[in-house]
Amino acid sequence: MRRILAWIGGILSGAAVGTAVALLFTPESGDSARQRLRDHYQAARLAGQEAAVRRQEELRQRLIEITGPHPPDSPMLQPPPSQSAERKPRP
Repeated sequence: MRRILAWIGGILSGAAVGTAVALLFTPESGDSARQRLRDHYQAARLAGQEAAVRRQEELRQRLIEITGPHPPDSPMLQPPPSQSAERKPRP
């Protein structure tokens, strides 16, 4: 049990020292770092959404290939309802 507690204490101490060193040697201010992280997050989120739309269309086409053509009023050919109205955008 003591070995486990010592190991956990070492991990926590290392994390604290690593955080302190990172804060001391960071080359940019907190505001610019936060803005840079926000920009990266938004770009990654947009790329993920675009990839999801592309993949959904690929899967829809693959389903049509497997199951055959559908009549024009088939729900399989209709675009999915937008989820943007249901979800509130994050700031």
